Amino acid sequence: MKLKKCEIMQQCKYLTEEQIQQAIKGRKCIKQWAYICHDKDLDDNGEPKAPHWHIMLQFNDTQDSKYIAKWFGIEEQYVNRSSSKRFEPMLAYLIHANATDKYQYDAALVKANFDYIAFIQQDAKNIRRSEILDLIDKGIITEFNYTEHLNISEYTKYRKLIEDAFRYKRESRFTGSRELEVIYISGDSGCGKTSYAKWLSKKKGYSFFITGSGEDILDGYRGQECIILDDIRSSTLKFSDFIKMLDNNTDSPVKSRFHNKMLTGCQLLIITTIYDMDNFYKLFEENDEPLIQFQRRCKIKLDMDENTIQAYQFDRENKKFEYMACYDNPVKDLIHKSIEEQRTVKELDDFLGMESMPENTDTADIDTTDSEITLDTEDTENYSGFPEGLD
Repeated sequence: MKLKKCEIMQQCKYLTEEQIQQAIKGRKCIKQWAYICHDKDLDDNGEPKAPHWHIMLQFNDTQDSKYIAKWFGIEEQYVNRSSSKRFEPMLAYLIHANATDKYQYDAALVKANFDYIAFIQQDAKNIRRSEILDLIDKGIITEFNYTEHLNISEYTKYRKLIEDAFRYKRESRFTGSRELEVIYISGDSGCGKTSYAKWLSKKKGYSFFITGSGEDILDGYRGQECIILDDIRSSTLKFSDFIKMLDNNTDSPVKSRFHNKMLTGCQLLIITTIYDMDNFYKLFEENDEPLIQFQRRCKIKLDMDENTIQAYQFDRENKKFEYMACYDNPVKDLIHKSIEEQRTVKELDDFLGMESMPENTDTADIDTTDSEITLDTEDTENYSGFPEGLD
């Protein structure tokens, strides 16, 4: 295994500090080295771990892991490739500076061929900065969940850096093609189409984005793996743009109000509508693409009601959807639960802060035949009948 940097972790009883010093002494291929003994770490059960070394090495040129292991007299399996692309987070981990849930070691305990304490003091801000970039690079911090990982001061401080990292991440993923699955779901209102779409997305481990009802349906999209086109209308999107969204062979930008959106990260696109596919197609006035272009992009078509889902799959040879199977609606309990949770009149009174009128009360009980409107002189001067537009 060729490495430009690595971490060695070995129990102290199998590797002495003298062996470490002998291994690194005079090796010009090592650019930077630093190590520490962790003797206060706890395992997942809260039990003390055996004292062990963490040794971080950065090389001027790539080195083979089997030779690195020989330097220290250990098995090659203890020479690890770091998941971090930068050396700084590795150095920070020596004292758990970037793992605050673990025991915090004193920087003075670290042995290094550079001033480690100065590194920690001068680059404390950069450690967090590097950690944020590292988490973005790994896909842990994304454009739609960054508020879960960053506080407001961090986001304000590193906003441009974060936005540049997200942009780089998007562009680096662009390959000109993608692996996108498209599901078309039709059914009456209230049968659970959107609930099922969300359920399926969660089941696959995807984050999801539900399109809005305005002109810019992708307003707010931040790279979620699943896009739910919820009751999309023809007025919000041209059919040619719509077809382009569903195409696996291209990843062209989709029009959006401020910045056109790349859907590179989208792996599942679900269309929910009350219309069957033929009538949905007819909604678009400028449907300059034939219906078959739409159908072949939607590999799976589902017809839903409150209790069942009928699944169809597009047959490319016959150029039509073939019936495959029928399933129980997995979200039907949610539909029935929402019906059961409708408020009683008393609960509605409490919620609205008002008291409802007795049942069967109608306007005939209210005598208005002899009602008079009396106005003061001052009111008469200002009175002009109905408000403007209602006369």
